[in-house]
Order: sequence, then structure tokens, then C-alpha cells
Amino acid sequence: MEVYYIIGFVIVYIVGITTGMYAASQVEKKIEKRIKRDVHIPRYISVSYIEQAPQWFYGMYLYSSKNTGHYKKFSDIKEANIVLEAMGCDIKLPEYFYKNDGEKKLQIIKTKFNKANHGECVFDYDDCMDIS
Repeated sequence: MEVYYIIGFVIVYIVGITTGMYAASQVEKKIEKRIKRDVHIPRYISVSYIEQAPQWFYGMYLYSSKNTGHYKKFSDIKEANIVLEAMGCDIKLPEYFYKNDGEKKLQIIKTKFNKANHGECVFDYDDCMDIS
């Protein structure tokens, strides 16, 4: 009789472990799906400089497509440079549009970035007027 209790315990133990492992794997799959759904991959990046003197960096905007509103804005040029670096462009954004060949640097960044990303993500820049 004692052997049956041991065998029963072993069976219950194995079934419990198997059930726990299955439940854990299902939770992990749900978390992975949620993370993948929430991650945005930019398809269009726009960098703006304020038109008024001294034409400094205003922000980087990330878009899911060119025809939608931006889903993320970086006002700090250091953060914007990290985004560019992560996307394969090692040239830093200039702080000013017209000073120190800023516009030429932006054109170089645009060319290098768009070539590195093969049209998967497009980079562009502008100088805009801040009306606030």
C-alpha cells in the first residue's frame, strides 16, 4: 500500500511541474506579443531647427509613416543622436542649422542615413518657424 502512495505522489508531482511549466510558457508568450505590439519601428524621421536666430536644434520626430502624426519627439539633441546611431548613422546632428556648415552636415547625414536604411526608414530635416 505504501508503494502506491509513493507512486501517486510522484505522478502528482510530475503533473504539477508539467502544468506549471506550461502555464509559465503561456504567460511568456503573452508578454512577448504585448511587447512586440507596443514597439514602434520608425519609418520616417524628421529633424527640425527653429528658423529664428540662431537656428538651433528644435526636435527629432519619429513617425510610423510619413502621412501619420509623430509618435515620439526628442527635444534633446543627445537623445536624437543616440537614435541616429542606433539606426546606423554615426554622424552627430549639428546644434545649429546655418552655423558651422550645419546644413551641409544635415545633407550628409540624410544621404548616409537613407543609404544605410535602404528606404526602410527615411530621414529628412527642415528649419521651421516657432509661432508660440
